[in-house]
Amino acid sequence: MRNKVVLCYAEGGPEGWEAFCVDYDLAVQGDSFPDAREKLSEQIDFYLEEVGRLPAADRARLLNRRMPWFERARLVFRMLRVGLTSRDDKQRACYDMPVGGASAAA
Repeated sequence: MRNKVVLCYAEGGPEGWEAFCVDYDLAVQGDSFPDAREKLSEQIDFYLEEVGRLPAADRARLLNRRMPWFERARLVFRMLRVGLTSRDDKQRACYDMPVGGASAAA
């Protein structure tokens, strides 16, 4: 699990940003993209630290947790819709975030 890279997605506009970790089904809100990205990074680190304290069976289950398929499909649909129509005032970013170190060890 060391130095794993997780898939993240962020969406925002004038009212703020939401960032999602697709691989661990985590979400945060922030005032800007950098703020949301930083909060998501902190949330992922906290999640991995807490999961690391659990028994092996629980740890394995939670480290393999993914965003539900219908939420993934909704994200893909939104990205396609925005890509095909330019009638959306939101900004989006899809990015990989490296996680790892001692707290991410399984």
